[in-house]
Amino acid sequence: MKHDLAILVLGCKKHKQIAQRMFALLSMYWKEAYESALLCTDEADPYLENIAPGRVIAEPSGNYAERIKKGLEALPEDDYVLILLDDYYLTESIDHEAYMKLVDSLSENKISYCKLVGLPRCFKKDKRVRGTYRIKKSTHYGISLQPSIWRTESLLEALSLCKGGNPWQVEAAFSSYQVLHHESCITFNKNYLHFKNGILRGKLFPYTNKLLVKNGLEPLDLERVSYPLYWWFSFKQHAAMHIPVFVRKAGKKIGSMLGKKYYSEN
Repeated sequence: MKHDLAILVLGCKKHKQIAQRMFALLSMYWKEAYESALLCTDEADPYLENIAPGRVIAEPSGNYAERIKKGLEALPEDDYVLILLDDYYLTESIDHEAYMKLVDSLSENKISYCKLVGLPRCFKKDKRVRGTYRIKKSTHYGISLQPSIWRTESLLEALSLCKGGNPWQVEAAFSSYQVLHHESCITFNKNYLHFKNGILRGKLFPYTNKLLVKNGLEPLDLERVSYPLYWWFSFKQHAAMHIPVFVRKAGKKIGSMLGKKYYSEN
């Protein structure tokens, strides 16, 4: 059975120039996705409307979970949705037909969630969907960060577990969903989507403007993160994925005793 894939991009008015570059790259490297992608933001304006004419939805409450729900309500009634952020800058052409086959395979095997960013080789191969790996029940928090493909009804169930409205609480809810339904959650062991993050804490990654200029786009007039901060972020990201879960839990328990706040036990 053939399925469609709805595309939902999450952004905000503050980052509208960031989103404009993202959609420009989407039009270059994945035309099919660009033509149907919906941008859900906190406040729409003419600049945003020019990015995706007729496909900009606003959810002004500031609640991140509600923003996702509002976007889902506006999408066609497709079984699966690809969640992207407004600073996911594509770097290579995307094989649209391969994604359609992937969605068919996810549906055939009743998979509710598929992470598209590669993870360390610490999972068993999932023979149901070629090239993917199983996600363990006891896994690292952060495994659910986008980009990812969700069965729409499963994404709504995950959002129902959310205990707040900020992005980290939404991610914690996604993590809780995966503990409950890990048998139907899978991941790729490589980056299945060719992209680079453009922004770190509101500042540009060192390579962002170089990537934009290379593709004939105007660079962003934003402050760039320092190289030490960039290297420290990259190190923490890499180390976190290799530290055993019990070590992470122990560290968070100690941190909690010292007054630090966490959104997930993992």
